[in-house]
Amino acid sequence: MPSLRQQERSRQRRRERSAFDRLDLEVLLLDDEAREKRVALNCLSAFVPPPHPNLSKIPIWTLSRDHSMAENVDKDKSLLYVDNPFNLGRMTEHLKSQTQFAIDLEFGDTRSYLDVTALIQISTTTKNFIVDSLKLYNYIFDSLYEVMIDENILKIVFGTEDVMALQRDFSIRAYNIIDFQNFYGQANGLLQSPGLCDIVEKYFETELNKKYQHFNWRFRPLPSEALNYAQKDSELLLDCWEHFKIKHANMFELDSFDFTHHRDLMLRNYKFPPVERSFNRCFDFAWKQCPNHFKENFTLCTDKKIFKDLFTWRENTAKLRDEKPIYILHRTVNHNRRVEITPAEHQEDNWELEPPQKGSCLIHRR
Repeated sequence: MPSLRQQERSRQRRRERSAFDRLDLEVLLLDDEAREKRVALNCLSAFVPPPHPNLSKIPIWTLSRDHSMAENVDKDKSLLYVDNPFNLGRMTEHLKSQTQFAIDLEFGDTRSYLDVTALIQISTTTKNFIVDSLKLYNYIFDSLYEVMIDENILKIVFGTEDVMALQRDFSIRAYNIIDFQNFYGQANGLLQSPGLCDIVEKYFETELNKKYQHFNWRFRPLPSEALNYAQKDSELLLDCWEHFKIKHANMFELDSFDFTHHRDLMLRNYKFPPVERSFNRCFDFAWKQCPNHFKENFTLCTDKKIFKDLFTWRENTAKLRDEKPIYILHRTVNHNRRVEITPAEHQEDNWELEPPQKGSCLIHRR
C-alpha cells in the first residue's frame, strides 16, 4: 500500500501532467530506422550489454589528482541547442578538448515500450549543450562513445539512471565517471544522499524551479521554460562539483574517498525491468476492481491464467509497436474483458486490437 506521501506525489504528478497536456504540443516520434532499433531491443529476451573497452582498468581506477583540482567555470555560458548532425559534430569536437563535463538526461516515458532518452544535457566550463536525442537517435553513438570512455575526460553524473540509459538506448559504456550524489553522501556521512535540488539550495541558497520535474520530454516544440529547466540540471551539477572540490580539498589530498561505487557503476550492466512484477501488480489491481458477483464465476487460479494470456498478448503487441502497454489495452479493459471469457474458450482465442478511438480500446475474437 503506497504511503500517504507517495499518494500525494502521485496526485501532484497527475495534476502537472494534465496541465502540460493542455499545451499545444505534439509528441515527437522516432524515425523508422530508430524505431526498428527500439523494436529489436524490446524483443530481446535479455539485454545484451555492449563490451567495455576499458574493462581491465576499472578495478584499479581512482580519481586522478588533476581531476580533483578546482577549475574556473564561466558564469555566463552560451547555450547550443543541438538538433542536427552538424551541431552535434561541433559539440563533439568541443568535448574532446575538455578535461571534464557534467551530463544529465531527460526521458520520454510515454509512447515507447521502454523509456527513451529524449534530451541529453551537457555542461563544460565554458558551454552548455542540449541535444535532441529523439531527432538524432541514430547519431548519438558516433558522437558520444569516444568521449564517454576517454580516460582523460572526467564525466560527472548524478545517480546511476543516466549511465544505464546511455547503455540501453545507445550502447555507450562509461569510463572515468563519478556519481556526484555518492561523493556528496560520503563527504557528509549520509546513508541516503539528498537530491540535486537540496544540494543546490545548500551550496548556493537557490531554490530550483520544479515545475517541469514531471514534464513529458517527448513534446515538441519545447517551451523555453522547459529548455531552461533542462539546461540548469547539468549546469548546476557542474557548479556543485566545483564547489565540492573546494570545500573538501583536504579529503582529496588524503585520499579519503571510497571509489567502489563508481567502479561498480562503470561495470554495471543494464537489465530490463521485470515483467512478472508488472503482471502481478496489474492483476492485483484488476482483481480488486472486479465486482464480487463476477468473482464467484471463477476460481482465482483459472481467472489468473485467463488474465495472464491477455496480459502476455498486450506485452508482445506493445513490444512490436514500440508502444506503452497501457496504450494497447488499459488495465481496466483487461478486467472488463477478462470476466466475459469462459475458462473453456480462452485458450483458443486469437486477440486482435481494433483501431482505438480517443480514450477507448476495443478487442474482439477472430
